[in-house]
Amino acid sequence: MMRKNKRTQLGLILCCLFLCILLVGCFSSPEMQVGKSLDARQSALNARDVDSYIKLFHPDYRYRSDEVETITSKISKRFSAYQSIHLSTSNRRITFEENGKIARVVQQFRMVTVDKMGNRKSVEGTDHFLLKQKRSLLRSEYLFYKGLGV
Repeated sequence: MMRKNKRTQLGLILCCLFLCILLVGCFSSPEMQVGKSLDARQSALNARDVDSYIKLFHPDYRYRSDEVETITSKISKRFSAYQSIHLSTSNRRITFEENGKIARVVQQFRMVTVDKMGNRKSVEGTDHFLLKQKRSLLRSEYLFYKGLGV
């Protein structure tokens, strides 16, 4: 009889834990979800981690009409050209469109790269792109959908 009560208690505890995880994932603000993707992009770029970077693209990602390379091969070539990449961003502005399904991001950036020959290059400018919401059973996230340029 005592074992059954402990199993029941354990089951209730696990159920409550699952619900808490679900609630945290579902109720984080859209701004936080977008920020998480932007921060993950920055980390993946700085680490030159192609796999992590590619996971940030929405399945509906829009390629240019003349694009022949896949995004994976394009990013792999780009990352392999550098010994190091350091991206930093600031002045981030996020606005939402289409009832929150699309996030428009404009932010300032500074990127310092060192190529395979040791040459250092610094570029500053403005990022401007769209992220599209992707929902699954347990979570919602915003993934890169289209780069717009400025």
